[in-house]
Amino acid sequence: MKRKEVVLFTILFIISALFGAYLTFNTFSNESIGSITEKTFAKNLNPNIVKQTQISDSSKNNNFNTDAKKCMQLQKTDFTETIDKNLTVLEKYQDLCDSLAVSQMMFIIDMPTNEEGAIIKAKKIAPKLKEFAKYRVLPLIIAEPTDGDNKISFKEFSSGKYNEVFDLYFKTIKDEGVTDDQIGMWVPFPEYNVPYWNFDGTLPSDFGTNINNYITPLKKYFKAKTGILLNSQTYYPEDSNWEYGSYDSFIPYLKGVKKGLIDSFGVQGLPWVSPASTKRVEQFDPKEYLATDLIIEAAKFLKVREVWVNTGTFSEKYTNDIVKKTNVSINSRKTMLNGVLSEAEKLKNDKFQVTINLFAQDKSYLGESTNWSYFGSQASKKVLREFFATSNDKEIKLSLFDKDL
Repeated sequence: MKRKEVVLFTILFIISALFGAYLTFNTFSNESIGSITEKTFAKNLNPNIVKQTQISDSSKNNNFNTDAKKCMQLQKTDFTETIDKNLTVLEKYQDLCDSLAVSQMMFIIDMPTNEEGAIIKAKKIAPKLKEFAKYRVLPLIIAEPTDGDNKISFKEFSSGKYNEVFDLYFKTIKDEGVTDDQIGMWVPFPEYNVPYWNFDGTLPSDFGTNINNYITPLKKYFKAKTGILLNSQTYYPEDSNWEYGSYDSFIPYLKGVKKGLIDSFGVQGLPWVSPASTKRVEQFDPKEYLATDLIIEAAKFLKVREVWVNTGTFSEKYTNDIVKKTNVSINSRKTMLNGVLSEAEKLKNDKFQVTINLFAQDKSYLGESTNWSYFGSQASKKVLREFFATSNDKEIKLSLFDKDL
């Protein structure tokens, strides 16, 4: 072969290779990272999971109100003058809804363990409760059994060691001018049935004692709404790796709760997916992770008619690790929200007053490494708006967990 022919052949080969590379790149650049990830790991799903996923993705999502001009027929609230991060975040939800979005917001606090802490923490939360009342937003207060970074011993709490501390705590909130209309709804010891806390040898039956010790002084000073929030799956305290959760009756935890002390019962149930670095396993079915039948059983045992679920959907998980990071399609998120509404209707049909608290904060850059937000794309914002509007149509109350950073 002559030199000119070799050069010409080489040039043609290079052009052909570049054209092929272009086609390959163009094919993948038109797909989302999420869809590529799903295709990559779909072959690793077991047949049952594949079947569930196919049913979920192809199921009709026409349960949503796609025609509503507003989420609800209530005017927006002006939050421009507040600096409370749980309230300022509501601006973007109102802009999305072109109306009021929700009238209840969840936030988390810790607990005092001495008199000095009781006064400090009471004076800190009192202005927040007043601010919520000013903007007509009901506070849903989740009181975790921690004092700063320290996990409070359940054994010490059930012994009554902190009873006087909490009497002082709620008395101080009262003395700061907080009224019955401003106090909101209080939920102490959330998710008591997971292995995160300092059980210190206590049993499920001690949960009732701890609830009584916390709620009794609250009710002494306020006509407050109160609730219980357990995890849908129960774990033994020794199960530090969270490996053996099961959907068991909540009754063992509720037997010691004083009758009439609690106004509502709630369950936290969230979807889950395995890291992308492992065989894909997912739990995307609200029928499973909301444990509706167990909610009904518990509510009837407590003789309460108000029930609620704390739930959400995520677009990304394991965001702090590029190897583990997993994406979830907007269609899957919509299907899950649709399923949540169906479970809420099931509760409503059993004559319960139902609230859905939507966990919606972007925690990609926090320890949880999960993005629960719906503001990452126009498609997800549209799904959220439809979910809000449909919940309102079905007379299912919405609450929200989110805040500006």
